[in-house]
Amino acid sequence: MKTKTKTIIKTIYIANDGSEFNSEEDCLYYEEEKKQENLEKEVDEKLGIKTHADFPAMLNLRHNHEYKLFLIKNEEDLDLFVKVYEYWFTQLERYWQVNKETFVYPEVLCILDFPQGGDEHRLYKISQLCSQFNSFVNEITVRVEEKI
Repeated sequence: MKTKTKTIIKTIYIANDGSEFNSEEDCLYYEEEKKQENLEKEVDEKLGIKTHADFPAMLNLRHNHEYKLFLIKNEEDLDLFVKVYEYWFTQLERYWQVNKETFVYPEVLCILDFPQGGDEHRLYKISQLCSQFNSFVNEITVRVEEKI
């Protein structure tokens, strides 16, 4: 029997927080994700609205979901929201919900997210949802009255 001692040299990539990775690509991806998480926390602290209400699952009954609500008071808030959530919504600045020419302040923007997957996240204006809901209720009321 022989005994050998080998020295193995391995390149590892270390993220800013000390996490280690075997590839540069994985390390860069991790750092980008952490940067995005931090930006989202900042936006949530500045613009986020917390509610204890469990909004009815009228928009999607099939999957677990969560709502992120943001109060947009001015153009600066809108610019910040678009900058940070461009990561979620490709070419967000082109979405009608954040169009500066038609945007009316203040407005609450709602992101419908599916953290466990199952569907794509969506963006809504609360004023639009309320308007659609009220129209729906008004139509139902008229139809019910017609039947009575």
